[in-house]
Parts: sequence; structure tokens; C-alpha cells
Amino acid sequence: MNKTRAYPFCEGLTVCLDFEHPQAWLALHPIETLLRELNLNANWLPLRVPPLQSPPELGDKSTRGELHRHFRAVYQAQDIQRYAHARGLKVDRMYQSAFRDSGGEPGGNPAAAPAALGLLWCRLRKPESQLSYLHRAFHRYWQAEDDIQTMESISDLLSESGVPLDGIEDYCVDSGPTELEHLQNSLKKAGIFKVPALVLQQNNTEPEVFFGREHLPMLRWQLSGKMGHPPI
Repeated sequence: MNKTRAYPFCEGLTVCLDFEHPQAWLALHPIETLLRELNLNANWLPLRVPPLQSPPELGDKSTRGELHRHFRAVYQAQDIQRYAHARGLKVDRMYQSAFRDSGGEPGGNPAAAPAALGLLWCRLRKPESQLSYLHRAFHRYWQAEDDIQTMESISDLLSESGVPLDGIEDYCVDSGPTELEHLQNSLKKAGIFKVPALVLQQNNTEPEVFFGREHLPMLRWQLSGKMGHPPI
């Protein structure tokens, strides 16, 4: 990885999540469990990514590429459903996303991202409530199938998480979108394009980037000082 890239990361573990992406939803609890068992905190960042694509329709003369895209999308959906059902989680909205209406570029329109702005506000005003906010936002979107992309819903989530609301409306129309846009651009330049993204920065060395919760055993080993055999 090119060391000249600008990384918006701090020492330890940075976790990038998109509230409306099923892979991020499935990863939240395992990541929290890892942090709790190792008595660590994480640097939580919102990252807006394109939604999953539903399997494309196949015709009588589908090309090899079309077949590959179809079955890859089918397997991805089945894999998400398999793990979600094992944990009693709902993923019925896996193909829905406000991203579709937010500008089309990774990051979308920051002004149309109240849930992401809510996390930045939480980091700013009451960092210790970030996990509470994350849990409430993910649960509201996936389990309750409710809206998390309005100022009213985000104010409710922040209030329920014990985060002060004074100034939140001005933040979400003024400095908040600028901050979010800068963050999304910085993450993109750092090569972060999927969720969950887990970035490990230790002892001022170059950050290591992992995509997906399947890398949590390796992260546990590294965060534990590489004690014992590596999980490979």
C-alpha cells in the first residue's frame, strides 16, 4: 500500500460502517464482542457505499459474464441470509438504500445522510455513546424497518443514546455535510471502498486494511500481541 496516501485513522482499530448495508449490520455485534473481550475501543466512522445489486435477470442467450454476475449475486444474498437467520436478524431490505437517491457517487450527497451525520455528531458531543447510537440506528433500520434518514429519526436516536441535541440542526445543514464529505473523500483516497472496513494502526506503522468480518480472528490475534499460532 502506498505510504503517501492520507489515512484518516488513529492508533488502534478503525471501523467503517454503512447503516444501510447488510454486511455492516452482520458485523456490528462480532466487532463489539471482540472489543469487549480485549477491553479495547474503536474509532467508528461512517462510510456510505453503493447498495447491493439484486441478481440480474438471465435470458436464453445470457453471456458468460452475465451468468457469472447472476450467480455471484445469488450466492452473496444466500450467504447474507444464512448468517442473518442463524442470529435472528432481519435483512429483508438488503437491496434498499438511500444511496440510490443521493448523487450516485461513493459517499453520495452528504446533506442526504442524516444517519451518518448523527454518528459524527455523537463522536463530537458524546463519544462514549457511539455504540449505543450504532446499535439503535442499525436496529431501527433493519429489525424495525423504520426510517433513519430524517432529522426527526436521528434526533430520536441521539436522544435515546443520551447525546445532547443542542446545535444538531445547524450542524446537519452547515459544518456536518462538509465534514462528512471530507471524510468520505479521505476514505476513498485511502482505498476504503467496502463495508465493514477494519483498519489496524499499531506503533505508527502503515495501516493494515481488512474488508469483512471474516478477518476478525486475524485482528484478534494481532490485537492480542500475536500470542500463539496465527488463525490460518
